[in-house]
Amino acid sequence: MRQSDDLGFERTAGLYGLAYTFPMAGWSGRAAIAHDPFLYSPRILGNAIDVTSLTFGAWGKAAPHVRVETNAGLGDFSDGNLRVSADAGAWYVWTWPKRSLSLGGVVRYADYSDNLDTGYFDPQNWIAAVLSLRSEGSIGDSVWSYETAVEAGTQSFTLNDVDASGEFLWNVHALVARPLPHGFSFQIFADLGNSSAASGPGYWSRSGGFRVRWTIGS
Repeated sequence: MRQSDDLGFERTAGLYGLAYTFPMAGWSGRAAIAHDPFLYSPRILGNAIDVTSLTFGAWGKAAPHVRVETNAGLGDFSDGNLRVSADAGAWYVWTWPKRSLSLGGVVRYADYSDNLDTGYFDPQNWIAAVLSLRSEGSIGDSVWSYETAVEAGTQSFTLNDVDASGEFLWNVHALVARPLPHGFSFQIFADLGNSSAASGPGYWSRSGGFRVRWTIGS
């Protein structure tokens, strides 16, 4: 991946990731590792900060129409910082032959070991509680599929010994995908929101792109 800023500074960095999904006592589990440049602000480009992330998640049905998900992660930053994160949520799920709709709530937590002031938001005790509406399924009679999510809630955190609480939070996510031969799929995605964990207090962020994903064994 090549990055460049308005001053002409360029940086080439490698991206990689691997995820493994497996059955787990009637539920499903997922373990993943990823390495990325930390795309957060123009300032962070000059600091050349990368993050290697380890995550583990589990999800399954707690009742016939209730889906529960939980995740935990560790982020190791090239500037010496560490991030611990976790989330848990539950959704009531309505299903139809070609799509589903889910309504529920999620609690998220993140904590950084240090506030290094190197161009990204690294708070202590960031906690968000949100309502979540999600849908996924096929698009008409085509081979394309979609997933969407809308969230709204509040977030609280401590930064530079200053506490913030009850800050409004919203996020929107959309993705469409088309299967390709030999386990590959082509995906187009977009994300928009004002979560301080993604864009910093008082800002909102947008991102999007496309990717090809390979699923081994499919």
